[in-house]
Amino acid sequence: MKKLQIFSIYKKKKLDNNIFDNTIYLSNIKNKLLKKKKISKNSIFLYYLENNSRKKLSVLDYGGGAGEYYVGCKIPKNIKIDIYDSKKLIELGKKYSNKNIFFTHEKKNLKKKYDIIFINSVFQYVTNINKLISYLLIFNPKILIFSDFYGTEKKKFNIFQNYYNYCMKVHFHNIKNLENKFKKNGYKLLFKSPYIPNIFGKFQFYDTSNLPKKYQSNFSYNLIFEQN
Repeated sequence: MKKLQIFSIYKKKKLDNNIFDNTIYLSNIKNKLLKKKKISKNSIFLYYLENNSRKKLSVLDYGGGAGEYYVGCKIPKNIKIDIYDSKKLIELGKKYSNKNIFFTHEKKNLKKKYDIIFINSVFQYVTNINKLISYLLIFNPKILIFSDFYGTEKKKFNIFQNYYNYCMKVHFHNIKNLENKFKKNGYKLLFKSPYIPNIFGKFQFYDTSNLPKKYQSNFSYNLIFEQN
């Protein structure tokens, strides 16, 4: 099966700084919600919830879209999930997604504390992750779970991600700097593994062979940080 090349070092298509408000993207998300078919995924987050289902836990899914991540999944009654994202995605979530999830596009509606913070495939679109992490730590979470984290052991770098007729700048962040940030704030790295996306119904890495060697990376990461 042919691997998917979605990255380039040059801006080959029209630059869109917010693909997630793009009509094509929103339409694809709506279709996922309407199908209500469970999407097979490499999910340490859902595994963690399943193994802690007897506990009463509050979760902030920051950048969780319209809740498409949970399509076909049964959320344990003891676990309450709040999703924060853009207004258009939140409107889709409220209309078509799981009724046990609280959706908001306003930070003022978030709780003062969360047991778990989950971020899936978000950091690559964030230039200054230290600023975002400092904000998330205000909620004093016990656990932070990052899925599909675009990381590098080398110096951080930027490339472009193509999406239909558009492209968007993505950032590969230095993992050691991330670890140091959490260490200074009383957290330790509990778990680290490759994140392997489901592409065309098969778990496989993205094809980055079209990029210069210094930008080639087989995988993004699953990361879990725990409060000391």
